[in-house]
Amino acid sequence: MYPNSSELGEITSVSGITALAIVQWADNLDTWIEEVGAEVVHTFVPGESKRNLLPEVEPALAPEVIEGLQRITQSINHNNSVAGTGYEKYVTVRELLRLHDAGYALPPKRMAQWASAHGWIHENSKELANWAKKISSGSRPRVSRY
Repeated sequence: MYPNSSELGEITSVSGITALAIVQWADNLDTWIEEVGAEVVHTFVPGESKRNLLPEVEPALAPEVIEGLQRITQSINHNNSVAGTGYEKYVTVRELLRLHDAGYALPPKRMAQWASAHGWIHENSKELANWAKKISSGSRPRVSRY
């Protein structure tokens, strides 16, 4: 498979998978590889002429961002969407805004990989990445209090 970061949650939520071979293509999947303990069979180091064709690497997740993701993971029902209007969106957006306001980088692809490796299913890891992008670009999504 050649998934990008936002597709990992859908792939890993399928039941009955006993083995999975992932080929890094467009996204650097280092965070997902580290979190699930995946075995790296082969790595590719491009020549100088091809370096500009690869996407730029996002910064690593800060320990405080990982703690925030753990808080979200423990607080939400993973069968509900974090994109909707309910409690899951409230918890997710509130924590991401708190981290952003504290000055932490929110690398969307690495966050999606982390979420996929920690039980976020269906499109929730993709939606987490979307919230991280929006908040990092200055948007302040409104959420209802619960």
